[in-house]
Amino acid sequence: MRKNRFKYLFLSTMLIMGMTACGKKDNKKDEAKSDTTVSTEASSDTSTELTTIDTEASTATTEATTQNGLNTGNGINTSGFNMNGTGFNGNSLGMNQIDPNGLNGGSNQNVTVNDEVCKAYLNVLKEHADVIKAYDFQFRDVLNGDIIPADKEPHPIAFSDVTGSGVRDLLYIYSDRAETARLSIYTFIDSDAVQIYDEYIDVQAGGAPSYCLFKVKGNNHLFLYRSYGDQNWTNSISELSFETYPFTKVHEYVIDRYYDEQTGQNEVYYRIDGADVAQNEYLVAITDIYENVNEVILYSGHLDNTELVDAVRDNGAIFMNYDNACAMLETGGASQNGNFVDPDGNNTNNNSNGNNDGIDADGKGFFEDFPTLYFSSGAGGWGSVLEIGEDGNFVGTYYDTNFGETGDDYPNGTFYICQYDGTFTDVTKIDEHTYTAKISNLKMEFDAGQEWIEDGTRYIASPPYGIETDPNAVYTIYLPGADTKSMSEDFLSWVGAPLAMNIEDIPNPFPYYGLYNPTSGTGFFGTDGE
Repeated sequence: MRKNRFKYLFLSTMLIMGMTACGKKDNKKDEAKSDTTVSTEASSDTSTELTTIDTEASTATTEATTQNGLNTGNGINTSGFNMNGTGFNGNSLGMNQIDPNGLNGGSNQNVTVNDEVCKAYLNVLKEHADVIKAYDFQFRDVLNGDIIPADKEPHPIAFSDVTGSGVRDLLYIYSDRAETARLSIYTFIDSDAVQIYDEYIDVQAGGAPSYCLFKVKGNNHLFLYRSYGDQNWTNSISELSFETYPFTKVHEYVIDRYYDEQTGQNEVYYRIDGADVAQNEYLVAITDIYENVNEVILYSGHLDNTELVDAVRDNGAIFMNYDNACAMLETGGASQNGNFVDPDGNNTNNNSNGNNDGIDADGKGFFEDFPTLYFSSGAGGWGSVLEIGEDGNFVGTYYDTNFGETGDDYPNGTFYICQYDGTFTDVTKIDEHTYTAKISNLKMEFDAGQEWIEDGTRYIASPPYGIETDPNAVYTIYLPGADTKSMSEDFLSWVGAPLAMNIEDIPNPFPYYGLYNPTSGTGFFGTDGE
């Protein structure tokens, strides 16, 4: 056992444990969650349904294009999917609510109040909470288990500027009909959230349809990858522009495979913008797209595209579960990359740090004066210590002692331990005393569940309590001077416990450094001079 760093951090933790406890009950949560079950629905039924949906969609699109004159001029229709049901007209979102000059101009460029955007999007999520939560099969059928969120919960919500307006848009997937799901997109226009897209995207089935929404470098358009079928199979990439209403399909890249039952052979066709092309021409075109993926937005558990799977592995995805998305909006957009608004229209929403007073993507210039941070309940014989270097790199130790768990070989009890390190990245300023950040390169020194006995004590390796293994988790950082009234009750309760303070007794402005994890509702804190 490598003890040097552990002994130092353990002693530091024990100092905070020596503080007078305020009697807060030790309420560490059991984070074990049952895995989602794999669907065993028959793929034949789904293939039929998908074919029906797409056939209906194609008909509806052709009619819409003829009536509204929205053809792009290169043979591509404005929509590849059905627009009826809960689409624009069904929600009374007629043309009169849309800026006639397109979604990339007008009032969006003048939005300066970030809270207005957050409140508008929060209202949308709450209004559609039931159908969003009903989409429970996003990760039911898993092809690449390592790209599934650590909590294995659906993550159907994301925020990304897909209109190029300088304001991040709301994207979410919902299920208002058994075993099917739709993608909805809202943008912010004239102080309100306006729906600009609503189409089928997923079906629960043994055939395991696959989808992925992503963006590429230097391009404000939204790219939608879909793969579905059975004996006959379709793979497509649609490039969608929302600069005009409702949207324009700028390009579409399709592979169609048809199975001939008589010969047992497959016939494969490659198409770009509706025209047949040679395989090589097709591969050159899509390779340029895949090599420039810079933001993965939403995807399904059965994602079958190697390039997109690698993009997720390299960069993660910006999607969120319902509770985290609402919590983030309630705190004024303390989200993946900071504020929702880029008032200059420079599309800095897709960059790690838009305006952060000299803080770079590695957090340099921010953590220089950070003290040791502690996380504990003040009782229960457990705690965590976090040491952050000025470059954002950190080391941490979590421990939990149980002197009653003994055996013949370990009469001194059992010691649960996690030693870990990583780097704070994407440090983003919310206000003068509040920032957000992510954690990358998180590594544990011991594999979870590993056991060994040393000097009469049994050691069991555990996960890092208070820190998420999910690289997409967003943390809130508080500096001394932050508004205590703006902080969650969960965070303040963790701060108050080891200090023997009730929540209402914690001073305002906040006199400490704090690190809040909204995913688990846990919080670290530290004081100057530590």
